Amino acid sequence: MSKLIVVGGGPAGLTAAFYAVRRRLEVLLVSPELGGQARHQSTLPGFEEHRVIRGGDLVARFARELEYLGYPVRTGAVAQVRAAVDGFRVRLAAGQELDARAVILATGSRASRLGVPGEAELFQKGLYGSAASYAHLFLDKSVLVAGLGARARAAAAELSAAGAQARLLEEGERLVSLSGGPGAVQAVVEGPAGRKLLDVDGVFNALEPSPNSGPVSGLAELDGAGWVRVDSRCRTSCPGLFAAGDVTDVHREQVLVAMGEGAKAFLSAVEYLEGR
Repeated sequence: MSKLIVVGGGPAGLTAAFYAVRRRLEVLLVSPELGGQARHQSTLPGFEEHRVIRGGDLVARFARELEYLGYPVRTGAVAQVRAAVDGFRVRLAAGQELDARAVILATGSRASRLGVPGEAELFQKGLYGSAASYAHLFLDKSVLVAGLGARARAAAAELSAAGAQARLLEEGERLVSLSGGPGAVQAVVEGPAGRKLLDVDGVFNALEPSPNSGPVSGLAELDGAGWVRVDSRCRTSCPGLFAAGDVTDVHREQVLVAMGEGAKAFLSAVEYLEGR
Protein backbone atom coordinates (compact mmCIF):
# COMPACT_ATOMS: atom_id res chain seq x y z
CA MET A 1 0.00 0.00 0.00
CA SER A 2 1.27 3.44 -0.93
CA LYS A 3 0.83 6.32 1.45
CA LEU A 4 -0.32 8.55 -1.38
CA ILE A 5 -1.58 8.01 -4.91
CA VAL A 6 -1.75 10.99 -7.26
CA VAL A 7 -4.24 10.46 -10.07
CA GLY A 8 -3.40 12.61 -13.10
CA GLY A 9 -0.13 13.75 -14.65
CA GLY A 10 -0.91 17.34 -15.61
CA PRO A 11 0.43 20.46 -13.88
CA ALA A 12 -1.41 19.85 -10.59
CA GLY A 13 -0.61 16.15 -10.41
CA LEU A 14 3.04 16.52 -11.36
CA THR A 15 3.52 19.25 -8.77
CA ALA A 16 1.91 17.18 -6.02
CA ALA A 17 4.07 14.18 -6.94
CA PHE A 18 7.21 16.34 -7.07
CA TYR A 19 6.64 17.65 -3.55
CA ALA A 20 5.88 14.13 -2.30
CA VAL A 21 9.08 12.68 -3.77
CA ARG A 22 11.14 15.56 -2.43
CA ARG A 23 9.70 14.86 1.03
CA ARG A 24 10.55 11.16 0.57
CA LEU A 25 6.92 10.18 0.93
CA GLU A 26 5.88 6.84 -0.52
CA VAL A 27 3.91 8.06 -3.53
CA LEU A 28 2.65 6.59 -6.81
CA LEU A 29 1.59 8.72 -9.79
CA VAL A 30 -1.03 7.17 -12.06
CA SER A 31 -1.75 8.78 -15.42
CA PRO A 32 -2.11 7.84 -19.10
CA GLU A 33 0.56 10.44 -19.94
CA LEU A 34 2.51 13.28 -18.38
CA GLY A 35 1.87 16.95 -19.01
CA GLY A 36 -1.90 17.08 -19.47
CA GLN A 37 -3.20 19.87 -21.68
CA ALA A 38 0.01 21.82 -21.07
CA ARG A 39 1.72 19.48 -23.54
CA HIS A 40 0.07 21.34 -26.40
CA GLN A 41 2.27 24.28 -27.40
CA SER A 42 0.63 27.29 -29.00
CA THR A 43 1.87 28.97 -32.15
CA LEU A 44 1.55 32.74 -31.80
CA PRO A 45 3.09 34.54 -34.78
CA GLY A 46 4.66 37.93 -34.34
CA PHE A 47 5.11 37.59 -30.59
CA GLU A 48 8.45 37.79 -28.86
CA GLU A 49 9.15 34.60 -26.93
CA HIS A 50 10.20 36.46 -23.78
CA ARG A 51 6.61 37.73 -23.51
CA VAL A 52 5.23 34.20 -23.28
CA ILE A 53 5.58 32.01 -20.19
CA ARG A 54 4.84 28.60 -21.63
CA GLY A 55 3.16 26.29 -19.17
CA GLY A 56 4.39 23.28 -21.07
CA ASP A 57 8.00 24.27 -20.39
CA LEU A 58 7.36 24.49 -16.65
CA VAL A 59 5.57 21.15 -16.60
CA ALA A 60 8.36 19.51 -18.63
CA ARG A 61 10.94 20.68 -16.10
CA PHE A 62 8.94 19.12 -13.27
CA ALA A 63 8.60 15.88 -15.22
CA ARG A 64 12.35 15.74 -15.91
CA GLU A 65 13.13 16.36 -12.25
CA LEU A 66 10.79 13.58 -11.18
CA GLU A 67 12.41 11.19 -13.64
CA TYR A 68 15.82 12.16 -12.27
CA LEU A 69 14.62 11.45 -8.72
CA GLY A 70 13.33 8.06 -9.85
CA TYR A 71 9.74 8.42 -8.73
CA PRO A 72 7.30 5.52 -9.34
CA VAL A 73 4.69 6.01 -12.07
CA ARG A 74 1.99 3.72 -13.38
CA THR A 75 0.83 4.40 -16.93
CA GLY A 76 -2.88 4.05 -17.35
CA ALA A 77 -6.27 5.65 -16.89
CA VAL A 78 -8.09 5.41 -13.58
CA ALA A 79 -11.67 4.15 -13.75
CA GLN A 80 -12.69 4.44 -10.10
CA VAL A 81 -11.54 5.53 -6.67
CA ARG A 82 -13.46 4.00 -3.78
CA ALA A 83 -13.14 3.83 -0.02
CA ALA A 84 -11.38 0.75 1.38
CA VAL A 85 -9.99 -0.51 4.67
CA ASP A 86 -7.37 1.97 5.93
CA GLY A 87 -7.74 4.22 2.91
CA PHE A 88 -8.70 3.94 -0.74
CA ARG A 89 -8.64 1.48 -3.61
CA VAL A 90 -7.84 2.85 -7.06
CA ARG A 91 -9.00 0.73 -9.99
CA LEU A 92 -7.37 1.26 -13.36
CA ALA A 93 -9.30 0.98 -16.61
CA ALA A 94 -7.21 -2.10 -17.43
CA GLY A 95 -8.44 -3.79 -14.24
CA GLN A 96 -5.48 -3.51 -11.87
CA GLU A 97 -6.17 -2.26 -8.35
CA LEU A 98 -3.90 -0.14 -6.15
CA ASP A 99 -4.26 0.80 -2.48
CA ALA A 100 -3.29 4.01 -0.70
CA ARG A 101 -4.00 5.80 2.55
CA ALA A 102 -4.73 9.08 0.73
CA VAL A 103 -5.48 10.14 -2.85
CA ILE A 104 -5.06 13.39 -4.76
CA LEU A 105 -7.31 13.64 -7.82
CA ALA A 106 -5.81 15.86 -10.52
CA THR A 107 -7.44 14.57 -13.69
CA GLY A 108 -8.25 17.99 -15.15
CA SER A 109 -10.98 18.66 -17.68
CA ARG A 110 -11.61 18.11 -21.37
CA ALA A 111 -12.50 20.79 -23.86
CA SER A 112 -15.79 20.75 -25.72
CA ARG A 113 -15.31 20.61 -29.48
CA LEU A 114 -16.71 23.17 -31.87
CA GLY A 115 -17.36 20.42 -34.39
CA VAL A 116 -16.48 22.42 -37.50
CA PRO A 117 -14.08 21.75 -40.39
CA GLY A 118 -10.63 23.12 -39.71
CA GLU A 119 -10.86 22.83 -35.93
CA ALA A 120 -8.21 20.12 -35.58
CA GLU A 121 -5.84 21.77 -38.06
CA LEU A 122 -5.97 25.16 -36.31
CA PHE A 123 -5.84 23.86 -32.72
CA GLN A 124 -3.30 26.06 -30.92
CA LYS A 125 -2.38 27.49 -34.33
CA GLY A 126 -5.05 30.15 -34.61
CA LEU A 127 -7.71 28.47 -32.46
CA TYR A 128 -7.12 28.76 -28.71
CA GLY A 129 -8.84 27.83 -25.48
CA SER A 130 -8.12 29.91 -22.40
CA ALA A 131 -8.66 33.62 -22.98
CA ALA A 132 -7.12 34.33 -19.58
CA SER A 133 -3.85 32.75 -20.72
CA TYR A 134 -3.51 34.50 -24.08
CA ALA A 135 -5.53 37.72 -23.92
CA HIS A 136 -2.52 39.95 -23.25
CA LEU A 137 -0.92 38.74 -26.48
CA PHE A 138 -3.77 40.03 -28.64
CA LEU A 139 -3.40 43.76 -28.07
CA ASP A 140 -4.93 45.64 -31.05
CA LYS A 141 -5.72 42.34 -32.76
CA SER A 142 -9.08 41.00 -33.88
CA VAL A 143 -10.51 37.85 -32.35
CA LEU A 144 -13.71 35.87 -32.64
CA VAL A 145 -15.12 34.26 -29.50
CA ALA A 146 -16.92 31.06 -30.46
CA GLY A 147 -19.53 30.14 -27.89
CA LEU A 148 -22.61 31.36 -26.11
CA GLY A 149 -23.53 32.21 -22.55
CA ALA A 150 -21.60 33.41 -19.53
CA ARG A 151 -18.31 31.75 -20.45
CA ALA A 152 -18.24 33.38 -23.89
CA ARG A 153 -19.11 36.77 -22.44
CA ALA A 154 -16.37 36.42 -19.82
CA ALA A 155 -13.81 35.46 -22.50
CA ALA A 156 -14.78 38.46 -24.63
CA ALA A 157 -14.51 40.77 -21.60
CA GLU A 158 -11.06 39.36 -20.78
CA LEU A 159 -9.85 39.90 -24.33
CA SER A 160 -11.33 43.39 -24.57
CA ALA A 161 -9.76 44.40 -21.27
CA ALA A 162 -6.39 43.38 -22.71
CA GLY A 163 -6.89 45.58 -25.75
CA ALA A 164 -8.14 43.04 -28.27
CA GLN A 165 -10.98 43.70 -30.70
CA ALA A 166 -13.25 40.88 -29.58
CA ARG A 167 -16.38 39.82 -31.44
CA LEU A 168 -18.99 37.47 -30.02
CA LEU A 169 -21.28 35.31 -32.10
CA GLU A 170 -24.57 37.17 -32.36
CA GLU A 171 -27.95 35.66 -31.62
CA GLY A 172 -28.87 33.20 -34.34
CA GLU A 173 -25.29 32.89 -35.62
CA ARG A 174 -23.20 29.74 -35.69
CA LEU A 175 -19.64 28.99 -36.69
CA VAL A 176 -19.51 26.94 -39.89
CA SER A 177 -15.81 26.43 -40.62
CA LEU A 178 -12.26 27.59 -39.92
CA SER A 179 -9.26 27.87 -42.21
CA GLY A 180 -5.98 29.73 -42.49
CA GLY A 181 -3.34 29.71 -39.81
CA PRO A 182 -1.78 31.58 -36.89
CA GLY A 183 -2.48 35.30 -37.17
CA ALA A 184 -4.66 34.90 -40.27
CA VAL A 185 -7.78 32.89 -39.58
CA GLN A 186 -10.79 32.79 -41.87
CA ALA A 187 -13.98 32.02 -39.96
CA VAL A 188 -17.21 31.36 -41.83
CA VAL A 189 -20.24 32.36 -39.76
CA GLU A 190 -23.84 31.64 -40.71
CA GLY A 191 -26.76 33.72 -39.45
CA PRO A 192 -30.28 34.78 -40.40
CA ALA A 193 -28.88 36.95 -43.21
CA GLY A 194 -26.76 34.15 -44.66
CA ARG A 195 -23.08 33.33 -44.50
CA LYS A 196 -20.19 35.75 -44.09
CA LEU A 197 -16.44 35.42 -43.95
CA LEU A 198 -14.59 36.97 -41.01
CA ASP A 199 -10.85 37.58 -41.23
CA VAL A 200 -9.45 37.60 -37.68
CA ASP A 201 -6.11 37.16 -35.96
CA GLY A 202 -7.41 34.38 -33.75
CA VAL A 203 -10.45 32.43 -32.57
CA PHE A 204 -11.19 31.39 -29.00
CA ASN A 205 -13.23 28.31 -28.16
CA ALA A 206 -15.49 29.48 -25.31
CA LEU A 207 -17.63 26.35 -25.03
CA GLU A 208 -17.94 24.96 -21.51
CA PRO A 209 -15.36 22.22 -20.73
CA SER A 210 -16.26 19.04 -18.87
CA PRO A 211 -14.52 17.81 -15.68
CA ASN A 212 -12.84 14.42 -15.60
CA SER A 213 -14.42 13.66 -12.24
CA GLY A 214 -15.92 10.28 -13.10
CA PRO A 215 -13.50 8.24 -10.95
CA VAL A 216 -14.80 9.85 -7.73
CA SER A 217 -18.48 10.11 -8.66
CA GLY A 218 -20.41 8.84 -5.65
CA LEU A 219 -17.40 9.20 -3.36
CA ALA A 220 -16.87 12.96 -3.25
CA GLU A 221 -19.39 15.76 -3.54
CA LEU A 222 -19.70 17.24 -7.04
CA ASP A 223 -21.48 20.41 -8.07
CA GLY A 224 -24.31 20.45 -10.59
CA ALA A 225 -21.90 20.45 -13.55
CA GLY A 226 -19.73 17.63 -12.19
CA TRP A 227 -16.82 19.64 -10.81
CA VAL A 228 -15.34 18.30 -7.56
CA ARG A 229 -16.18 20.55 -4.64
CA VAL A 230 -13.13 21.47 -2.56
CA ASP A 231 -12.43 23.83 0.31
CA SER A 232 -9.60 26.35 0.49
CA ARG A 233 -7.17 23.53 1.33
CA CYS A 234 -8.14 21.26 -1.58
CA ARG A 235 -10.04 18.88 0.70
CA THR A 236 -13.09 17.13 -0.73
CA SER A 237 -16.14 16.00 1.21
CA CYS A 238 -14.42 12.61 1.68
CA PRO A 239 -11.64 12.65 4.33
CA GLY A 240 -8.32 11.57 2.83
CA LEU A 241 -9.39 12.43 -0.72
CA PHE A 242 -8.04 15.69 -2.12
CA ALA A 243 -8.48 17.34 -5.51
CA ALA A 244 -6.53 19.99 -7.38
CA GLY A 245 -6.42 21.72 -10.74
CA ASP A 246 -9.07 21.90 -13.42
CA VAL A 247 -11.16 19.00 -12.10
CA THR A 248 -12.32 21.11 -9.15
CA ASP A 249 -14.98 23.78 -8.80
CA VAL A 250 -12.26 26.45 -8.60
CA HIS A 251 -10.75 25.58 -12.00
CA ARG A 252 -9.04 28.47 -13.77
CA GLU A 253 -7.47 26.76 -16.81
CA GLN A 254 -4.05 28.23 -16.06
CA VAL A 255 -0.92 26.17 -15.53
CA LEU A 256 0.49 28.27 -12.70
CA VAL A 257 -2.79 28.16 -10.79
CA ALA A 258 -3.01 24.38 -11.21
CA MET A 259 0.57 23.93 -10.03
CA GLY A 260 -0.13 26.00 -6.93
CA GLU A 261 -3.26 23.97 -6.21
CA GLY A 262 -1.26 20.76 -6.62
CA ALA A 263 1.28 21.92 -4.05
CA LYS A 264 -1.52 22.91 -1.67
CA ALA A 265 -3.26 19.55 -2.08
CA PHE A 266 -0.02 17.78 -1.24
CA LEU A 267 0.47 19.82 1.93
CA SER A 268 -3.09 19.03 3.01
CA ALA A 269 -2.53 15.34 2.27
CA VAL A 270 0.58 15.35 4.47
CA GLU A 271 -1.38 16.91 7.31
CA TYR A 272 -3.99 14.19 6.93
CA LEU A 273 -1.43 11.37 6.83
CA GLU A 274 0.35 12.72 9.89
CA GLY A 275 -2.90 13.11 11.78
CA ARG A 276 -2.69 16.88 12.08
